[in-house]
Amino acid sequence: MPRGRPTSLASRFAALAEAFAAQIEQVVRDELVRAVEAELSGVSRRLLRRRGAPRAGGRTFVMQCPVEGCDEPSRGPRYNFFCAAHHASLSAAQRARVAAEAKARRAGAKALKAAR
Repeated sequence: MPRGRPTSLASRFAALAEAFAAQIEQVVRDELVRAVEAELSGVSRRLLRRRGAPRAGGRTFVMQCPVEGCDEPSRGPRYNFFCAAHHASLSAAQRARVAAEAKARRAGAKALKAAR
């Protein structure tokens, strides 16, 4: 405020209102950031608990592609438990044959384990 000129009550009130609005804006912004961070941390904890949480024994189960020699993880039921590359490159009949062979290999491995 200049010393030589008297300021009006309206201009003083406007300056006070602007300062008050700036303070409220800062408080609301800080509270919004805090609320969003808290919500996102809760979401990430829920996602980790659902998907990446280790099972008993500390290991997660990752199903492999049934094609012998393929180390890629399967893409789930939508891809008939094949990796994306083998799902795209094999016909339905070939996929069925490979899945049956993999099932027979697993059955043989289980029989060997049971015999020990």
